[in-house]
Parts: sequence; C-alpha cells; structure tokens
Amino acid sequence: MPDRPHLQASIPPPNTPLYATLLVPTPSRGRPSSLPRPLSLSHPSPSPSSARTPGPGTPTPSKSSTFNFTQLLLAGVSGSSSGSGPIPPLSSPRVKDAAGPMQAARGLMSTRQALSMGTTTVNFRRFVPRSGVVFWLQDRVEEVLMWKRGWQVTAAWMAGYTFLCFFPRLILLLPHVALLCVLLPSYLQHQSAEKDESSPPPGTLPLPVEGSTEWLANVQAIQNLMGFASDVYDLATPLIPHLTHRTSYSIPLTRFLLLTLLLTLPLLPYLPLRPLFLFLGLAPFLLTHPSVRALTSHPFVQQVQSLARLSLERGKNDDSLSAEQWAARSRGERAWGAVETWERESLRLPDGVTDTAGKQWLPEGARSAFEVALIPGWAWVESEEWVCDLLGTWAGGGADAEGWVYADELGRNLEDGQGVRVLRRRRWTRRIWRVPKGEKA
Repeated sequence: MPDRPHLQASIPPPNTPLYATLLVPTPSRGRPSSLPRPLSLSHPSPSPSSARTPGPGTPTPSKSSTFNFTQLLLAGVSGSSSGSGPIPPLSSPRVKDAAGPMQAARGLMSTRQALSMGTTTVNFRRFVPRSGVVFWLQDRVEEVLMWKRGWQVTAAWMAGYTFLCFFPRLILLLPHVALLCVLLPSYLQHQSAEKDESSPPPGTLPLPVEGSTEWLANVQAIQNLMGFASDVYDLATPLIPHLTHRTSYSIPLTRFLLLTLLLTLPLLPYLPLRPLFLFLGLAPFLLTHPSVRALTSHPFVQQVQSLARLSLERGKNDDSLSAEQWAARSRGERAWGAVETWERESLRLPDGVTDTAGKQWLPEGARSAFEVALIPGWAWVESEEWVCDLLGTWAGGGADAEGWVYADELGRNLEDGQGVRVLRRRRWTRRIWRVPKGEKA
C-alpha cells in the first residue's frame, strides 16, 4: 500500500503545555528511551524461556528478602498490589499557564522533577535511613524542654539562654561554638584511636539497613511527623476564613490590628527587649516543668479546662447560626430545643479473646447512640455536630477529661478511686429548631 503522508499531516498535534516537549519514540523499541521503565509492585511470573538453568557464565540473582517495606508502602499508595503500568503524567498546580510564572516555577524544588513512581521509590529509600539525625535532634530538644534529662541539664540550657539575652552579640559566635563542640570530641577520639592500635579508626556512621529496627524507627518518626503536621493544619484551617474576609470578624480584626499597630509604634523605644525575650524564652521551660504539668491532672483544673472547651465550642456554634435559626431561638421552646443521647460502654473482653488482661471498653448494643430520628417539622442545626457534656452535669459532676462518668456493675456512679469501674457513660447533645412552613426540613 503506498504511503499517504497527507493523512499524517491531517492529524492535529497534541495539546502540549509550554513547559513540556514531545519525545520521539526510538524505532528499535517503539517507546521513548528517556522514560523510566514501569515499576512493578508485584513479582512477575517467570516465563518458560527465563526459567532455564543459568550457565556457568551467567550471574545468578541473589535471593531477595521476604519483607520489603517500600513495595508494601507503594502498593498502598497506588491502590493496587499488581499494577505494573506507568503512572500517567500529572500537571503540577504550582505551574501557571502564563510564560512568566512558568519560567519561575522551573527552578523551584517542588517542580524540579516530574512525578514518577521510580523516583519516588528511590528518594523514599534514600530519605528514610538519612532522616534519623533529624529525629535524633528532635528527641534531644524535647528531652531538654520536657525536663527528661534531669533538672541540671535543663537548668544549664536556661542559664545559657539567659546569658545570651543579656549579651545578644554572642549569638554571632554560636556557629563557632557548635563546630568546636563537634571538632574537639572527635579530635580526642582520634587521638585515643592512634594510641590504641587494636581499636578501629573512627569513621562515618553506617546507614541503617532497610527493614532493621533503626530503619523502622525512622519510618515511625516520619509517620508521627505527618500526623503532627496534619493536626496543625486542621487547627489552623478554621482561622483562615477570618483572615480572608469571609466572615463577619474580618473587619473588626483588621481595625483592631491597625489600632494596636498605631498605639504600639510610639512605645517601641521604651519596651525592654532583653527582659521581654528572656521571659518569652524561659516561659516554655516553666510551663513544661513536672510540677506545673502535675497541676493539669487536678480535678479543679480539669473542670476549668472542660468549661473553657465547652464555652468555646458553644460560642463557635452560636456564631454559625443563620438569621432564621436566631429567630427560632428567640421564640423559646416552641421553636428551639436540644436532643440528648447517652453513649454507653462496658469493660469486657473482645470476641475471641480469653485473656482477662485484654479487657477493653467496648460499646454496648448494636445500634449507635447517635441514630436519632426527629418528628416532622423539626430539623438539626446543620452548622454544628454533637457536643459532649465534658462536665458530667447530668450525674452531678465527676466526669473525666473526655466526659465519661464511671459506674459499677449495678449502675451506681463512682467517684475517683472508689469501687470497681465496669460501666461508663457520657452525654451528648445537639440542638434542633422548628423549620418555618414552606421550607424543607
């Protein structure tokens, strides 16, 4: 059949972004040679031709380990343990369509390399053993801050910070002091190794082997760091609408900041910076002292904390009410109310467990306590969820930090340290309102 070049010319070119170029396939293999081979997360079945006995000159592959955490992790990310196809290219949201921002995004670290499962695997396997030093430093800082290495060590760091607050120019010498703290001990170790010929010369620390205890400890630290970062993000997300003029508090907040800025400017020359930074730096050490932390477990302090949490929760829910709901609330019980339910748990063994030491608090009944149906004409307040009674007012107090009130096997409420705790209950409430006629409940 003769070639028809006009058919090829009639095919429109693909919609290629400005920051990408088309790859010409290699005639010998029929695929771009610069693309990485697809990563297979499962072991392919050997073909009949590959199952032959290797010859004398053929290298025999070594037996792989039965545990491969990287493949297990990537299998969970990809959603399939047998997917061998390449991941389709993804467009980065950081890269704009305009030529100016696109040129600036090329040099960013987050867009330096395209998304690839092979690159992700290699970087993950490199990062895990090398991240131990970061978490080691994090643990040392936490030990000093939480007084876990004794009061002498924490007091020494507090004295050093106090000295820097009164002589701030010494901060410029901190890099020299940090490097000398590394060089001097290593020099002494080197001198002792030269005198003792039997001891091996000091060298770099070996990286932990994949699957070892240290390697899994680094993975655990990465897991906890991801959870901490997610918790911080979830705490900060509700505050963002107030800063982006999406709530009624944005204008008063702007006015307050402008007013305090103008009032603070004339006072800046009179502010004692050294005592101020001294107080701000020593306050975390004082708040994390074991004596101060022991106060948080006092019943009175727990009651104050629970009351503050309930007040903040109620204030946030009241702020989210609509105008119709505020009108229903002003009409009283005829158009406004609350539904309460009790969550019950008992201390017993799970199914299939015979060891008495494995008792757990398990919910009672197969039906959830939050499956509540409303009569026609009433509806839940959509902007809020169930609120726990942290004070235990229904039982006359005595609730723990999570609102649980404990009882014995007869259902009698128990105070702290009295009786055997077998049952526990806590109350949840959620507000309802009568929907006006003509509106959908």
